[in-house]
Parts: sequence; structure tokens; C-alpha cells
Amino acid sequence: MSYKMLSLDGFIQEMKDVTNGSHPRRFCFVLGAGASKESGIKTGQELVAAWDKELYQRNKDDYEQWREKLGITDNNMANFYSQYYEKRFCRCPSDGLNFLERIMESAEPSTGYIMLSFILATTPHNVVVTTNFDHLTEDSVNHYAHKIPLVIGHEALSNYAVGLQTRPTIIKIHRDLLFDPKNASKDVEDLADGWKKALSRIFEHYHPVFIGYAGNDKSLMNFLMDNRSKFSSNKWKYPYWMLLNTDTLSDKVSEFLNECEGYCILHSGFDGVMIQIGAKLGCTLPSEEEFLKDAKSCYKKLKEAINNYTASNDILISEAMAGRDQREVNAVYTERLEDLNKIHSALAEVKGNSFDKAIRSGESRFPDSVKREAASAALSRALKELNTRPSERGSKRTPSGTINRSGKYGVRGKINRM
Repeated sequence: MSYKMLSLDGFIQEMKDVTNGSHPRRFCFVLGAGASKESGIKTGQELVAAWDKELYQRNKDDYEQWREKLGITDNNMANFYSQYYEKRFCRCPSDGLNFLERIMESAEPSTGYIMLSFILATTPHNVVVTTNFDHLTEDSVNHYAHKIPLVIGHEALSNYAVGLQTRPTIIKIHRDLLFDPKNASKDVEDLADGWKKALSRIFEHYHPVFIGYAGNDKSLMNFLMDNRSKFSSNKWKYPYWMLLNTDTLSDKVSEFLNECEGYCILHSGFDGVMIQIGAKLGCTLPSEEEFLKDAKSCYKKLKEAINNYTASNDILISEAMAGRDQREVNAVYTERLEDLNKIHSALAEVKGNSFDKAIRSGESRFPDSVKREAASAALSRALKELNTRPSERGSKRTPSGTINRSGKYGVRGKINRM
């Protein structure tokens, strides 16, 4: 038997027809680097092409000898991603991790990933298996579908990939970007046993839909080839392989699909496929008004929480939120220090420490300083400024945040009755 071609429209209609009913079928998405291209992340082929030029420029003779030794040609070099990665960053492997983090941290989920997040969150097709390290899928599920996905980014967590998942689940078989992702050829020769068991459980319940994946890595592709009989015997759900209409199937992928009696589906891009699938399954992106409403609601809650905290604790959070530099606070404190010392002396001499008596005492001792109303305002400002830091004269904050019997400054700038 051999694989069959299936139109994209035919596949999407089939997916819709079998999603519900007494005997529904489930689909999972197996994503490769091609799925992230429209989000601004270079594909493995594009990275190999860039590294090829860099290696040639760095040392032409070494480059030619290395390519000849491995049998690399311009036609097959995309199959040697791991070897190129190792060669380019052999002197300092951490440079490779820095490079990957830099190109992935700035990426934003494309429309396809956003629509995929709604499919994962609202339909039974809630599993992604990926060779990618990026966070595009989980970011989309969090930010747009407002769900918490289960992200399995290391083989040590692979036992959490059960047969039927109850929430959006992302399985990263080459690890997460922040979990020492697998790039070296020795690391992608074979799948870890934990991943093999996890994928076995998943494929028993979900039809794999491959998109953006060319089958160039040995780990996943060899696992698929080793288990062709399970697909063809229906022990595992038969596969659907989506191929960009400008590409051709590799010999290994063709062999895999032939023996599995799978389907090959031509398409024009990841985003377009996800938009069409989502639309057919009733998933729609939020309107601009709805999207902005959610954002404004989140900001309103944040602002109200800060205002409530500010009011209840009598502290200057608003100035801190505005990015006020600590040097400015210190300058204000220094400028007012002399006035504060005068007020402190006045307070220490007034029995009962009432606000009114404090003002009168200050007026009697410093008749030429300020008027009564101005002194009252100055005292209020000064006490509020005390909230920024305790006195530099060896004072300590009291538990209640007040000025205690010894006249030491506290946090709240209030006066204890004696």
C-alpha cells in the first residue's frame, strides 16, 4: 500500500465531522521549525544556510574539509542541522544557547499560533508535540485563550503525558529553551525512553497531524520509522502529513507514510491552515473591542489594587510607580532635615504631643520662620516625607510606625499620645 493525497479542504471537513458524536476522533499537532517561521523565527534550513556562510568566512579550508568528511553538499546540508550547530559553536557551547534565546525571546505568536491556542483550549484536539524550543504555543494559550497549559519541557516530566489529556498540553521532545535544549548530534540521535513511552500513549488516542516538520532530525523520525507497524495496524492512530506546496517529501518521510497508509496534504502556510481549521471548528478570534476590553479590565484591576493598597497603608506608592529615583528622595530628605529637627525638638518639649501644642511651641521658639498655616502644612509634608526612610540620626522604626515617647521617627509619621 502507499500513502494517499488528501486536499486541505477535505481534511478540515473530515476533522469537523469526526470531532463530535458517539465515536469521536482526536487529533494532535506535531510541529516543527516551519510552524514558527511566520512568527519571525528562522527555520532549521535557514539557520543552516546562515551558519554555512559564517563557517566559510571564518576558515575556508577547514570548512571545505569538514563538509567533505561528513558528505555535506548544497543539496543535503539541511539534513545536518545538529552538525552545523556543533561546528559553529564548538569553542563555546553557551554562545549557541545565547543565540537561540536571543532569536526566540523577541518572537511574537503569529495568527496561526493564536488560532491554535483556541483549538487547544476549546476542542478535544488539545495536544501539541513539538521539536521546537520556543514558547509560542504556551504564550498563545495563556495570553489569548486564557487557559493554563501543561508544558512538558523535559523528559524527566514525560510521565505527565497521559493518554487523554484534560487541558491544553505541549510536549517538547527536544526540551524547552530554558531547560538545556537538545541541539548536538549525539543528543538528537535517539529519543529518551520517557518520550517514547509518552508518545506511545498519545498516539494511541490522537491522530498525529505533522505540520512544519520535515523529518530531518533522527530522534523523532527514527522513532516513527521504528513504529510504522503500529500505525498501519491501527494500534496507533494513522498519520496526516502536511507538506508546504513548495517542498517535496524526503525519501524517509515517503517511506513512513507508505507503510503507515497515511495521508499527505499540501498547504500554503501554517497560519492559513490553523485559521481554516479553527473557523471550521467554530473557533473565532476575539474582536478588537473584546480584546481591548480584556486588556483595559486587567489594567483597571491593577490600578484599583494599587490605589487601595496606597490608601490603606498611607505610603507613596504612586511616586514609586512613576519611577522616582532614590537620589531624588534623598535630596528631598536632606533639604528638609533641618526643618524636621526643629519640629522634633518642638514635639519633644510639648507634653501630650498634641498637634496644636506642637505648632504653638514651634511658633514660640521660631517666631520668624513661618506663619501658623504654613507651619501646619510644612509639618504635614515633613511627616509624610518621613515615610521614605527613618532619620539618619540613629533612629529606628517602631512596630506601629509612629513617633514614640523618645521622639524617634517611625514609618507612618503619626504621634503617640503620652
